[in-house]
Amino acid sequence: MLSIRTQDRMRLVPYGYVYIEQNELGRRFKTNGTNETEPFYSYDLHIYVDKVISIELGTYATKERALEVLDSITAVVMLEDLVYQMPKEEK
Repeated sequence: MLSIRTQDRMRLVPYGYVYIEQNELGRRFKTNGTNETEPFYSYDLHIYVDKVISIELGTYATKERALEVLDSITAVVMLEDLVYQMPKEEK
């Protein structure tokens, strides 16, 4: 059975349906010198542990990084009896 350890290292959860959730954190001024703003986001990986309960595995600043981590999990799913440690956010 594959288990995944959360990014904060506080939980070890059995593998299930993993998904990425995009969260708008606020707005920031665009870098084009105008007063226009644009949203900025965080990308959280979640896992369903049953039909209605999900647990956050980790949070990433970019969608690309969240997808890299999800790809990494996908590569490990083929193996049995492993614990995957969610990587820390890169600064």
